[in-house]
Amino acid sequence: MSLRKKYDLNRKVDKFIENYGTKLRDSKNIDMVELNDLVEWNKKNLRNYIETEAVYAELRHPLVYGTDLVNFGVDKRFVGECKKKFSWDFFTNLNHPKFEDSGLADKDVENCVIYRIIERSGHRDGSRRGLLYAREMELSIDVPVQYSVDWSDPYLAEFLAPLMPELDLDMLCPAGYFMGNLKEVKLEDVIARLGAKEAVIKARNRVGV
Repeated sequence: MSLRKKYDLNRKVDKFIENYGTKLRDSKNIDMVELNDLVEWNKKNLRNYIETEAVYAELRHPLVYGTDLVNFGVDKRFVGECKKKFSWDFFTNLNHPKFEDSGLADKDVENCVIYRIIERSGHRDGSRRGLLYAREMELSIDVPVQYSVDWSDPYLAEFLAPLMPELDLDMLCPAGYFMGNLKEVKLEDVIARLGAKEAVIKARNRVGV
């Protein structure tokens, strides 16, 4: 499998939704035509849910690029649109108890929202907005960090520094995912390379850039 295919965020979402459809199809014993309609209806609803959550994340956090994630402004008009936890109960046509045994977890849906947030927002903004959503939902921050590696980003070191205690240095990252020169690198190597930029970062901070 190519690196582009391995890390393609849209492909990850598509695969999850198709897997969801397969699990749902296997859990129902009804007429095939009715079954196909039911599966496609629920797949469409799930995709719409994921996309809607990604859009509202953009609306809640319109300005995310810089050095200080803690003090970014939040558009309070859209705070109420943040569903704190996904539930399969949103899909009333599902046989929920049986579907719970499918191996698909609530957090898998929320991770798909992170994938769409990052893909929609692009390099720099995507990883930061994805991180804020992960914090809201109490999810792992690994994916936003993985897709944050953009060597042209002058604020990458500041973004990663406060997160280091939570991260696995052996984690693989698709460096340059949005720049067309994708390479797989260990987070440990990313940090080592950024260490050479410390003097530049300090100089930039001194002049207020």
